[in-house]
Amino acid sequence: MDSSRKAAAYIRVSTNDQLELSPLSQLSEIRAYCEKEGLLLSEEFIYIEEEGISGRSSKNRSVFQKMITNAKQVPRPFDVILLWEFSRFARNQEEATFYKSMLRKKYGIDILSVKEPIPQGIYGRLIETIIEWQDEFYSVNLSAEVTRSMKLKALQGLYNSKMPLGYDKAPNAFPTINPQEASIVQAIFSLFVSGHGKSEIARLINAQGYQTKNQHSFSAQAVGYILENPFYIGKIRWNRRKSSATSGYKAFEEWIVSDAHHTAIIDSDTWNTAQKLISSHPSAPIPTHTPVKHHWLTGLIHCSVCGRALYYKSGCKSNGYCNGFQCSGYSHGFHPVSQFISTKKLTTFLLWELAHPSDTSAAVFLYPHLIEIIKSNTPDSCKREAMQNLFEGIIFHKETKSIEFLYHSPLPF
Repeated sequence: MDSSRKAAAYIRVSTNDQLELSPLSQLSEIRAYCEKEGLLLSEEFIYIEEEGISGRSSKNRSVFQKMITNAKQVPRPFDVILLWEFSRFARNQEEATFYKSMLRKKYGIDILSVKEPIPQGIYGRLIETIIEWQDEFYSVNLSAEVTRSMKLKALQGLYNSKMPLGYDKAPNAFPTINPQEASIVQAIFSLFVSGHGKSEIARLINAQGYQTKNQHSFSAQAVGYILENPFYIGKIRWNRRKSSATSGYKAFEEWIVSDAHHTAIIDSDTWNTAQKLISSHPSAPIPTHTPVKHHWLTGLIHCSVCGRALYYKSGCKSNGYCNGFQCSGYSHGFHPVSQFISTKKLTTFLLWELAHPSDTSAAVFLYPHLIEIIKSNTPDSCKREAMQNLFEGIIFHKETKSIEFLYHSPLPF
């Protein structure tokens, strides 16, 4: 081959396949192939997925997507993508065909397996298609075998997932209690049965510096998951979710809940009390992102505490405010400061700031025009567009009842 040809390496390892080479071993094989064929492989074009990432779907492989994005650059960054074997590229024939065709026909980038050399031409493509079909069949069959194995473990009271907060995995033994983490779990249950809500509990334990198993701040959802997890009373629960890619649940009859072999953290009385409270007072869903834009300021106003966008909410409150904005971070329990402000007050503050600019930038000359648009009967989409054209964001400081404008850089005029 021409020694001026540049190569990229794509490496992926699935934890379910014991026959695969490690990432370093795959890279070593690819480097040896490059040296033999006279290909240039630079460090910036070595793409290694996190271990355990499935090849069934490309959307879950961030490194793969980065490689595809880079491949589309002009001039072409590399001429060939090298794999240890074709199954590393994809275990889904439809996706494999799509990406290979795009790379080869549109961008002139070939895909080669160092373990499975195939001839050029139509017969080579036929062999490659057969390999892709075999890879997908293997993946589907392996998935079924893994599911059967996990179901059997669940029926035997053995855990299939990562250890929840409060427990550590002991090699060749049943889970053991982590005393420091267990105290957090017990505090959560104690607060809940005492009448505290999930968001309030999250704020309280975050203020104490407690963190989740993954060293993150607690959210209301994290608190809710702990309160409903039977692992804490010595049981295991499996087959609840429809899939790892969705948040939906299967019918309760399909769940497997079995007595397990680890020591409980929560006593049965506390557990039963918590479950009765959950069933009698179901929590309203907490926004996980900025909801559909029901107001022309939605997505523009940000919290001065955490920087998250304030979301629009409607429905009368005890304080008389029927419509307003609240910080999603506060609703999730990430910080203790409520940022709720009624729509009427927020609009009043905004108009006052526009009418009394504190800076002398060229943007202030557009403020009278913005005020006119806001006060008019123009559609919400027009108001939002006028604001977005000038401001990158608007920060609401509740403690000082003031507005801070963040302009686009550079300004669009």
